[in-house]
Amino acid sequence: LYFLLENLFSLNNSIEIFNNPIKEVNKIDFDKFGFNGLKLVQPLSRESKSKLITMIDQSSIAKKIAYFKYLEFLDHLEKNIFDSKRKMNDEIAKWFNTNSRLIKGNISVLELKTNEDKKRYTAWLHIEEVKNEYKTLI
Repeated sequence: LYFLLENLFSLNNSIEIFNNPIKEVNKIDFDKFGFNGLKLVQPLSRESKSKLITMIDQSSIAKKIAYFKYLEFLDHLEKNIFDSKRKMNDEIAKWFNTNSRLIKGNISVLELKTNEDKKRYTAWLHIEEVKNEYKTLI
């Protein structure tokens, strides 16, 4: 009986994930931070948003930051959600279970003038790849 109940629960959870793919993939409630209202996210279909979130989720930290920069999520967070870059970096670090220095470094290398080590912080290498992947969603 226990085995049957366990399998039934697992099946029910799988059906829920299938019906609402964004729910399981997106462990962080990005919409709470205005993600779905972004200029490049808003026009996407539900399926494309789900694919986008999956692509971000399955990326390295550096590529996640490149996605956030391309989608203008970093600008949105800085201007509308957090009152300092440090708080923003700390929160993003929590989302991805990493340290805020890694987040700060990867954001900094995306700026034109930076003193960050571009060999250590590689978000800048992913910008073109992110643009091309985004184009597949439109």
